[in-house]
Amino acid sequence: ANMLKLQALEDGQEFEFEVEIDNTINPGLTTVLVRGPDVDGVLASITATIASHGCSIVKLDAGLRGGGGGGDGVVADNTSLQNLLL
Repeated sequence: ANMLKLQALEDGQEFEFEVEIDNTINPGLTTVLVRGPDVDGVLASITATIASHGCSIVKLDAGLRGGGGGGDGVVADNTSLQNLLL
């Protein structure tokens, strides 16, 4: 079973993620775009879940947008995968 373990949220933090899957950004690959709160463990949980389903991560771009650091920004992760069956 896959389990997502994240740090506890602080008062006022939102816990809403946007996930977009696109097969046109990178020809021959499936791209998964994830946007959500900057919480410790998000990227590790995403990549572990992807790998546990037999997919290979070919390219990964991760970063923050907005906020001034300290966990108040929004993560914007762009992961390109092979071997994904949709």
